[in-house]
Amino acid sequence: MRKKVVLLAVSGAMLIALLLPVSAVADDIQLCRIKASPWQTVSLGFPVAPERLVNLSKPKILVIPFKLKDNPNYKFTPEFKKDYEEASANIGMFSNGKSIPEFVILPTIETDFTNKTMEDLRAIQQNANQWKDESVSTWGFVRKFIAAYDSTIDFKGVSGVILEGSSTSFSSSIGEAMMMSSNRGDPYFRAVETNEGKIYNFSLLDQHKSADIITHEVMHLYGLTDLYGSNDGPGDLSLMSNSTINLLSYEKWVLGWLPDSDVQCLSSVSPSNIYKFSFDYAKTDQVIVIRAETGEDFIVETTKVKGQRYLAFYSLNNEARPPITVYQNVYQRQSRGIDIGDFTAIGTQMKSNKHTLLISSMDSSSFTLHFASTSQTSSSEFKDVVTKSSELRSKLDQEAQAKAKAASEAKAAEALKVKEEAEAKAASDLKAKQEAEAKAAIPAVVKKSTITCTKGKLIKKVSAVNPKCPAGYKKK
Repeated sequence: MRKKVVLLAVSGAMLIALLLPVSAVADDIQLCRIKASPWQTVSLGFPVAPERLVNLSKPKILVIPFKLKDNPNYKFTPEFKKDYEEASANIGMFSNGKSIPEFVILPTIETDFTNKTMEDLRAIQQNANQWKDESVSTWGFVRKFIAAYDSTIDFKGVSGVILEGSSTSFSSSIGEAMMMSSNRGDPYFRAVETNEGKIYNFSLLDQHKSADIITHEVMHLYGLTDLYGSNDGPGDLSLMSNSTINLLSYEKWVLGWLPDSDVQCLSSVSPSNIYKFSFDYAKTDQVIVIRAETGEDFIVETTKVKGQRYLAFYSLNNEARPPITVYQNVYQRQSRGIDIGDFTAIGTQMKSNKHTLLISSMDSSSFTLHFASTSQTSSSEFKDVVTKSSELRSKLDQEAQAKAKAASEAKAAEALKVKEEAEAKAASDLKAKQEAEAKAAIPAVVKKSTITCTKGKLIKKVSAVNPKCPAGYKKK
């Protein structure tokens, strides 16, 4: 066994701290590069096979639409092309621009295939691939298709091919990625030979698929495996589990899209110790790999989905299908991750068969977790951590309630002030209106004036509001 070194390690994305009696072991990151499965063409391990697209910054993928004989009106539309453009953008986002596939759409090929052709492929798809019978399997269909049209298609510089059919049948429903290998020693996985060279990455779609499904299938060609098929998968945390455009932080690390500085390693983790580590709250994608002496491998990571931050705790076994099992609080099954948006996550325990992960504290700069075997969860040390976590959550809850109450009271006081000011203004406006109306009701004082009018020697004085001289008189 490798000699353990106990130390305080601070490294960019994650802090691993030693606080007695809690121990922590920081190891060389190379010890946590879990090996890829030798029996699978893709898995969540190292290294990713050299044939996969992740090793290219701009892989060229041919999209070959083919028309079925009983769908003569089929056309590859501009909307279809947009879905491929969106898939390319998704992968560019996942990789932070390290790899952006170029989809080259070829003219539609007219074939003698029918909806029944695709239905028959689908009906026997799983068994035919298990039997490795190329006469009836989807893999055999792809090989024969490429061979038939090799002379008319230029495959120079092509790293992947997508065959997109035009099925209108609900019984076909094929969306399959095919990752060939140069070192499996099994002819079923041999590369497809073309006049321009070998191609190792293919996908067969019985009809046009949405951008998220296209992205999913192409991510297989990049080196990722399916994560659906159980009740304990990652759910919304990974596109390889469902339709959400997101990848696990660990998946990004395996593909080389998450730097080692955002990953920490604990190897040879003993069931006799309690381990403490903290994530930097300012960073979104972080990973810690925990390799237990019991032979189990665990991943703890943070990720962000639809604007919400999550923490996930799962085991990894690259020989299993699906290879990961997510552990979490039973009340948060929907996302398959723990919402770490606020302090309410403090005290949450996620339990595997033999280990427990506890979210023990959280503040604006970091949040801390404790990892312990089942044998240690009954220890006074672990119970003390649980108690302090509960007390911290209760304290923060009280502070949040007090803050909310103060904010509510301040809001109510402000509302009352606004109401009183509005009522005072309304009263003032009413008084002004009443005074104006009263003033308007008082009759105006009529002022008369007097003029002197003459007619020869006759003189008359006329008094009126608007006095005028009588006929024949002149105003003097």
